[in-house]
Amino acid sequence: MTSETLQKADIFSLGVMMYQLCSGRNIRESGENGLYRKLREGTAETILGLKPGLNALIQKCLHADHTRRPSARDILADKLLLQVSPSEKKLRAQL
Repeated sequence: MTSETLQKADIFSLGVMMYQLCSGRNIRESGENGLYRKLREGTAETILGLKPGLNALIQKCLHADHTRRPSARDILADKLLLQVSPSEKKLRAQL
């Protein structure tokens, strides 16, 4: 595996964690053909009650095509995260 592929796998893992935290669902409990499979295939439903921007960010991280997932830099620069960040200037300075 290349470094880029490993980084994109980390982004997918981040998306899975965000999905679990925001939905309250445990992907392990849904079985082999359950939620995890849907997440891997890019067919999982969006989470009801979330800001559309947060759902969009989660879906980007979970994209089935790893080349279309955002980089860590892209995620940190996402307007949604900057809106909820306690220190937007600090985040921007780190980019």
